[in-house]
Formats: sequence, C-alpha cells, structure tokens
Amino acid sequence: MMSLRGALWAVVLAAMVCGAPATGGAQSTTRSAASGEPGEAELSAAQQALGRGEYAKALDILEGVLKNQTDSQALIEAGRLLSEVLEKGGQKLAEAKALATAKKYPEAVAVLMDLAEQFVGTEVGRTAMAQLAALRSDDEAAKVLRLAVGAEDAEGIMTRADALVARKQYAQAVDRYGLVASLYPRFADQAKEKVRLLLSDEQVARRIKEQRAARRAVGWLSIARNYAHIGRMEQARGFYEKVIRSYPHTGYARAARKEMAALAD
Repeated sequence: MMSLRGALWAVVLAAMVCGAPATGGAQSTTRSAASGEPGEAELSAAQQALGRGEYAKALDILEGVLKNQTDSQALIEAGRLLSEVLEKGGQKLAEAKALATAKKYPEAVAVLMDLAEQFVGTEVGRTAMAQLAALRSDDEAAKVLRLAVGAEDAEGIMTRADALVARKQYAQAVDRYGLVASLYPRFADQAKEKVRLLLSDEQVARRIKEQRAARRAVGWLSIARNYAHIGRMEQARGFYEKVIRSYPHTGYARAARKEMAALAD
C-alpha cells in the first residue's frame, strides 16, 4: 500500500500531466515573513530547512502546518512544499542508486543511511532501507555497510529518538527506534526494549495510535487539497471521503466535509 506522504507522488505526476506545478518552490514559499500571513513563519522555516538538506525538520514543520492551520493558501503551499521535499528524497534515492551502480559504495551507503533516518516512516525511507538491504547481498558493498553502521551513528539516532519521547512525539520516536533495530544489530535489543516500555504504558500507547491516526488524516487532507488545486476534483473527493469515513467525529472530517462541499463540479 502506498504511504500517505508517498501518495503525494501521484499528485506531483498529475500536476506534470496537467501542466501545473505541484511544488511551490521558491516562488510560492518565499513571501516576506513580515507580511504576517497565516503559517508564513513555518513555511519559511520549512523552506530554509529544505535548502539545508534538513528533510526531517522540514517534514515535521510542514505536517504541523497541515495539522494546525486553517488558512487555505497556507495549506496549499504546505502541501506543495511537502511534495517538493518528497521529490528531493526521490532524487537522492536515484543518486544513491547511481553511486551503487558505479560501485562507489561508501558514498551510496552514506546517502542511504541519511535518507533512512530523515525520511523514516515514509516511502522514501522504506526505499532507502530496501536499497541498503540489497547492498548486503554484494560482498564488497556489505563490507562497507558493516563499517558504516558504527556505534556513534546508532547512539545518535537513539539520542534523537529519546528527545522525541521527551517532547511526547511518541510515534516518531518509535519509528526511529525501529530504524536502529533494523540497521544496528548490536543495538537492536536496546531499541526494542525502549519501544516495549513505551507500548507498555497504556496512555502512551494510546497517544501513539492517535498520532499515527492524525498523520494519516493530515496526509489524506493534504493529498485532497493538492488534487483540488490542480483541478482533479474526482480524486480530491476520494481522499476527502477517506477522511470522513475513517475519522467521522473529528475536526479532520469537518474540514473535509467543508472543503469537499466547496469543490467545483
């Protein structure tokens, strides 16, 4: 099944077919923050993070905008910029594949390791993990991979996951602990134990479920808005209806009903 962020690729492709840009780029996201427009500071921060290659930060900011903003223009621009971040992830995956084909394994592994963490829980992250797994089947590449997955990197990811727990971003923390368990065998038990402890707390487990549900609802709303923006009304309605069916008594469903009613026939 296509991930929610990953499904935005369909919107990007649809925009290309229709001749409309799916991503805002510099033109749509560089309005002056002093203008005071809704979500402007967050969009500017996400654009800057993307420019620095801080994809995880950009994704986190944009998901916050999509979850908390009500201004239609801010939501459209956040969706476009989210698509741009995903496009960049796809470009980096292609770069890693080319490096691996050229047997430049240290460079390929470095790119994939970075993508695996920064895009954890997304289609880009899962593809990076799959490419890393494929490299393990090549003796030369596997040797590089074993050297690359050192204790310092694992401890860094664990520390960042611990920080997410402190901020009560439990679902994102669990994703990162899972990444450590998959990539770093020496730290797998420690990472799994952290996940077990989180899930053993009923309140935390409930929050994780709620956070994952919120991410799904926000993702579907973003996809619907992007489809509506490029004139693909039937596809937009489909995603609005998914939100309404799955989360009928939430603010996400209310927003979906309102926006779907405003769609042009």
